Amino acid sequence: MRNIPLKLSRFVRCEKGSYTLETTLLFPFILIATLVIIFMVLYVYQNVFMYSTASMSAERASFAWGNSHKIVKTGELQVYKNDGLYWRIGDFFSGGFGLFGSSAGEVAIPSSGAKSSGIVTKKLSRTAADVPTGMAGNVKYVNHGLTSYVEVQLNKPFRFPFDGTKQAGAMASSYVTDPTEFIRIIDLTRSYIGTIKDRIKPNKANAVFKERGVQADGKELRFASEKDAASYIGNLVGSTETNRRIELTTSDHRKRMVDAFDKDNIAHQVYYTTPESQIRSDQFPKDVDLLKTGKVSGVVYYFFKTGNVPSPGFRAELEREGIRVVIY
Repeated sequence: MRNIPLKLSRFVRCEKGSYTLETTLLFPFILIATLVIIFMVLYVYQNVFMYSTASMSAERASFAWGNSHKIVKTGELQVYKNDGLYWRIGDFFSGGFGLFGSSAGEVAIPSSGAKSSGIVTKKLSRTAADVPTGMAGNVKYVNHGLTSYVEVQLNKPFRFPFDGTKQAGAMASSYVTDPTEFIRIIDLTRSYIGTIKDRIKPNKANAVFKERGVQADGKELRFASEKDAASYIGNLVGSTETNRRIELTTSDHRKRMVDAFDKDNIAHQVYYTTPESQIRSDQFPKDVDLLKTGKVSGVVYYFFKTGNVPSPGFRAELEREGIRVVIY
């Protein structure tokens, strides 16, 4: 019994078998850490592989988007097979007029193999069919109007030994480009820009888009004379110089001077300073006669707030006889 402490002391100081003991204690931790690292690497690899697959699928789909008969994997075009001349119009309107980034089509992965109902779904189905087996997700086409892209989303279950099953996933997108249409638009612009750029001068364009009855500074129109007002209305209705101040004869041989005619043979008459009594007794009966005899297709009277304005009763009488009244 007296030798037990001595033997225990020697046992503690002895280093024999220490390596075996330390290895026995550390090995399980090293093994677990190694397994965790291996599975983490596999999980990361799975995500990278799925992203590569999604990215490749999206790029192939966007590259072959211009023709649903192209072979998706190679981009090879089958001769004499295309989607028609106006497929881009249907493509644009299929996404709700391209508003708010609406989705124009979506197909689930794996593909069901059912026959596609539209050209967008047909193109997406080809991409979904080329995704490797074992992966799930969807492929969709998003239309923003001026820009559009194909988006592929993939996921696949991955089982960890100690933490259950997690979903490995990836998403990639690729914008749809249409070089053929872009070159066509450039050629069309270059062909016609020289033709149309000199058709209308800047001052005429300003006159066309100027608000009727209002000057550039926002004030009401004012003229020095009735002749100036008639010239303004003539320009407004597109009357040429040869169609202004035209003299007509009524059925009872009275003379009538019309301020301006437009291309539809409508007479435009301007009253700026002429009193209502004179219009009622002289011009008004003549214009009614011209309308009834068919010498004019229509008559429009123009009045200005800065000049003489017809009374409500006279205006109603004019309209009953088929004469339109415009007041600036």
